Amino acid sequence: GVQLLASSPKQLRAALGRLDDFAIDRYPHWARCIQGIDLNFGCPSKSVIDHGAGPALLQRISRITELFDVLAEWRQHTSLLIGVIGAKIRLGLNQTQENQGVFLRVIQVAKG
Repeated sequence: GVQLLASSPKQLRAALGRLDDFAIDRYPHWARCIQGIDLNFGCPSKSVIDHGAGPALLQRISRITELFDVLAEWRQHTSLLIGVIGAKIRLGLNQTQENQGVFLRVIQVAKG
């Protein structure tokens, strides 16, 4: 599988397009080896969070929904044999978010 990090549908579409292009042009074995895609909502890196990606998205459920929608649409058209769509999820950026169960919303909108 492959894990992708994106903060916007545009970024995710670009990454998925590159994945398709590489599988066709440079790494044809990817077409049979990559069978799952994970979206990363867990990376605790300050630079990731400062760019609005990873766990910074946990409070933006509409954006997470958009990302899963983009991924589900792409899965319908890619030549890769994607069987599983998943997510790496952090419980929250702090104890308050963990107590609020912000991670549960990601599970509710997942399309995989």
